[in-house]
Amino acid sequence: MQENLHLNNSNNGLIECNINNVKWGGSGIEKTLFDFISSKFVHNSNMVEIGSGYTSTGAFSTIFNVYSIDNDLQYQYIYKKVNYITAPFVDGCYDINILTKKLPEEYSFIFLDGPSGSGNRNEIIKNINLFKNVPIIVHDTYRIDELTLAVKLSMLLDKKIKIYSDNDFWAVIE
Repeated sequence: MQENLHLNNSNNGLIECNINNVKWGGSGIEKTLFDFISSKFVHNSNMVEIGSGYTSTGAFSTIFNVYSIDNDLQYQYIYKKVNYITAPFVDGCYDINILTKKLPEEYSFIFLDGPSGSGNRNEIIKNINLFKNVPIIVHDTYRIDELTLAVKLSMLLDKKIKIYSDNDFWAVIE
């Protein structure tokens, strides 16, 4: 597995994240973003992560009930206590039929961090009606495509946006 795996092995192949051993940064989230999210949302509530990851998915699983969507199995089925939703792309978006069946009825927020790469997240706009009226956190807003997407989502949803750059880059739309 990846160098960023910093966990305890388990018998069933999935591992449990130990928050004290997380290697923050690189292509993963920084501790400042994790702490921000941890302080903003109720622990043990449901969250939706769009774009599974080695750092974020594991770290979030220590304080939230994570529903993590991805099309790439490389980033899935790594951690215990994560509800993985494997959804291949259909017309450039995660398969809406799978998402409709597998997303929880209630969740506190959406963490938008995938698909990986710059500019690959814009297709979420096609399925925006699928997601509940909850705050959206867009990661990697140091990249112009992700920052532009955050602004577009804010305008489409008629919500306020706040941009953060504190050892990591993200936007909160609420």
